[in-house]
Amino acid sequence: MSLRRPLLLNALGLAIIFSWAVPSFTLWDRVDDQIFWFFNHTLSADNPAWTTLLAAMNSRLFDPVVMGLMLALMGLGCQRDPKGGWPRWVGIGVTMVLTAGVTVVLVRLLVTHTHESPTLRYPDATRITELVSFSTKAISNSSFPGDHGIMAMIFTGFMLAFGDRLVRALSLVILVLAAAPRVVVGAHWFTDILVGSLAIVLLILPWVLCTPLAERCTRAVSGYILRATGKSTPRT
Repeated sequence: MSLRRPLLLNALGLAIIFSWAVPSFTLWDRVDDQIFWFFNHTLSADNPAWTTLLAAMNSRLFDPVVMGLMLALMGLGCQRDPKGGWPRWVGIGVTMVLTAGVTVVLVRLLVTHTHESPTLRYPDATRITELVSFSTKAISNSSFPGDHGIMAMIFTGFMLAFGDRLVRALSLVILVLAAAPRVVVGAHWFTDILVGSLAIVLLILPWVLCTPLAERCTRAVSGYILRATGKSTPRT
């Protein structure tokens, strides 16, 4: 087993964190401000379609939509996977959920830095909650790291590892749908996703997907399902 790929991805994650954490580097602060104000100026009662769409995508009701898209994409991946049927993709799903759970625990234990969202830092910012009549999210007292970004990136990472070209491309679309709306409305900074989410994923996920761990866990789960249903275990 070669460790070159996980180590390189880890190095990239550490480089992202270093570029953001060094006090003398102010690039990320400027990028955060520019991205926030660029989108914040688009939130207006004069632009109701755009504002309502963003508010809907940041409501709690949109989370099940994203989850449904993820499950649908996994179903598509199962249909297009020449290596096996639904037991294999159940195994992929179980491995992915376990990976996400371990990641959440590690983040809570190791990440001590957090900060408030830009809509809280800037009192004069437009808040989308003031422009729509239904419940949505525009603020966060602890926006770093972006939790939706972490979960969406883990899902995309698994699809990139196990899916074909179409599944991989669609998983990137789902990643944008899951993570971008919170940046656009100011509930998260851009670096909450790029640094907080991406760097964490680059430090953890390669040791699951770029080593035999994910495939072995997937085979173990799918093998158990096949035995429980009385079917033969597929050849490896």
